[in-house]
Amino acid sequence: GLAFLLCCLFQGLSLLLLDSNACNYNEMIDDLEKSFNDSNSIHLDFEETCSLGPGAKCAIASTVFWFVAGVAALKVEPPRRGEITQQTQDVTYTRTVGEDGTAVVEEHVVKGEPVPVSSGQADV
Repeated sequence: GLAFLLCCLFQGLSLLLLDSNACNYNEMIDDLEKSFNDSNSIHLDFEETCSLGPGAKCAIASTVFWFVAGVAALKVEPPRRGEITQQTQDVTYTRTVGEDGTAVVEEHVVKGEPVPVSSGQADV
C-alpha cells in the first residue's frame, strides 16, 4: 500500500515540470531553435510554454489510480489461508504365503490425528 502511495506521489511530482523554468520560456530551447534553423533547411518551431497533452492527462489519471490502489491496499485485509496440517499414519503390511505357494499381501492403515505444521500466515 505504501509503495502505491509513493508511486502516486512521484507521478504527481512529475507534473510539476509543466510549471517549471524547463517548460516556460526556456532559453536553451530558444538557442537550440535559433542555431538549428540557421544551419539546416528544416525549420523548427517550439511553443513558448508547455501545454497539457495526452501524456500529461494520462499522468493525472495514473496519479488518481495509484492513490486509489494505495488506499485500497491499506484498507483491505489480505486473504487468510487456513491452517496447514500434516496427518500421520501407521501402515502395516502382512504377507501370507498359502499352502499352494501364492503370496497374499494385506495392507492395514491406521490414520492418526492431523498435526498443525504452520498457520499459513507469517507472524509479523
